[in-house]
Amino acid sequence: MLNIFSYKYELTKGYLLTASLSIISAVLISIIIILLNPIPSSIDGFQTTVTNETFIPISLVALTGILTALSLFIRRQTISPQTPAATASSIVGLLVILLLGATFSEPAWSATLLHLNLIFGSLVLGGAFMAMLWGHWYLTSGSLPKEPMVSMALFTLVCLILHSIIVIISSLLPASSPPENEISLAVLHMELTFWLRIGVGLIFPIAATWLALHAARIGGMMSTTGLLYLALGALLGGETLGRALFFITAVVL
Repeated sequence: MLNIFSYKYELTKGYLLTASLSIISAVLISIIIILLNPIPSSIDGFQTTVTNETFIPISLVALTGILTALSLFIRRQTISPQTPAATASSIVGLLVILLLGATFSEPAWSATLLHLNLIFGSLVLGGAFMAMLWGHWYLTSGSLPKEPMVSMALFTLVCLILHSIIVIISSLLPASSPPENEISLAVLHMELTFWLRIGVGLIFPIAATWLALHAARIGGMMSTTGLLYLALGALLGGETLGRALFFITAVVL
């Protein structure tokens, strides 16, 4: 998302450094979590396709962080598609998502839906986080143009709407190989956790991002930043809940 947002607009060096350090920190935390919690072949009856190559995604995640750091600290320039390291890190990040999706896709009705769910989940989380972080630069400088924030909020909103459509469609499809503790679709749609996933994890962020977009268009950057904070918090909770429900039901949420 940092690479995408930097495609059209010249973002400040301080923002790029802060965003990159945040990305690298998230990468390191992810690696530590996975190393401390190896992925088993079965999670409460949910079968996973795990082999000795399980750590390949971990290596690729680490490489993503390294390439991102190189693109900023060695090249000393803004991230853009013309920066080979930044482009490579974006491609590697996408490969990591696809590999992790393949690892857990077997019980799901459609591996394609799972991959799309993971990709758009990453886009909305990354978009909201990068846009929220960029909002802080408006609060410390009144000379920045509003167009970058408008584009960031709009892109995040579009991804959120597409992500919601995918979740709604997949929630209507049964698992192909349900876990032993399967919750049927009829029961799932009566579960409070499912509606929390939809309401808190999708509907509320869409409303908050839509308001942030309109606030950005009229120059209300403080309001935009605050609304994006709310959207990011709701998205984190929603995506976490969606993954938890997936391992219980094998329904892509």
